[in-house]
Amino acid sequence: MKTRFIVLIDFSSYSKFELQLAKHWADSMAADVLLLHEPIVMAPALTDASTRNEIIGYETDKALNKLKAFAMQHLPDTRHISYRVAEDSLIISLQRLLSEYYYNIIFVGLKGTGFLKRIFMGSMAISVIDETNDVVVAVPRHSFNMAPDTLYVSVYYKYRLNTAELDKVLQLFGDKIKHIRFLSVVAKKDSMKQTMSYLKELREMYHGERDAHIEAFEGEDAFYTLKQYMNAHADGMLVVQKGSRSFTNQVFRRFLINELVYDASVPLIVLPEVEQEQV
Repeated sequence: MKTRFIVLIDFSSYSKFELQLAKHWADSMAADVLLLHEPIVMAPALTDASTRNEIIGYETDKALNKLKAFAMQHLPDTRHISYRVAEDSLIISLQRLLSEYYYNIIFVGLKGTGFLKRIFMGSMAISVIDETNDVVVAVPRHSFNMAPDTLYVSVYYKYRLNTAELDKVLQLFGDKIKHIRFLSVVAKKDSMKQTMSYLKELREMYHGERDAHIEAFEGEDAFYTLKQYMNAHADGMLVVQKGSRSFTNQVFRRFLINELVYDASVPLIVLPEVEQEQV
């Protein structure tokens, strides 16, 4: 199955980082790149259907030309890139694309979001993660190592890691990923013994082609602990999973993933959830 990177572009200053990352990876992973943009169409409420369709067509053509110009501005080579302007909402258009016969990975930008915007507007990155079940690469607002040699995988012993999806990601990177570190934040209610047992299981599973290590941290604030750890390890990306750790619990899952997205300082790879029973 062909791999395709779907890059969500809103023409902000942050979009260029996700675009450059996707193209950099695609060149070494033999993946297609598709740029997707949702235009803002302003049409008077009383406009008749014919005129409204004409306005939509004009705005779509304008957005498509802008999308191509944006790619040419930020990339030295725009070959093997396709472009799509959302006909409906971004999420609906994205879900249509995801139904096509590709192994899709979605790229979104992390802009950082203030308190009031969190309440009233939310985040497109969070909507994409919530409404899809494909791998999402969330790119922060600052430049970072586009060729990581380490993946830091956050796990929780009560919810098994989606190893099938992790294996696909590792296969795409090939020998570029030299190290994989499995991390777990252990709260007071958790079992350190069971945590270490699961971490050792993962280490044995992945040690061989890559250098596999494990680390466990005692703490009640998983977001703060992971952020501090990743700030000190700029050589890689943090891998989290929908349904892993407290992601299965809706309240905590939203808290953790929202904080990582709103903070916008850590590059993320979000694995899709896996159907499983809690341990």
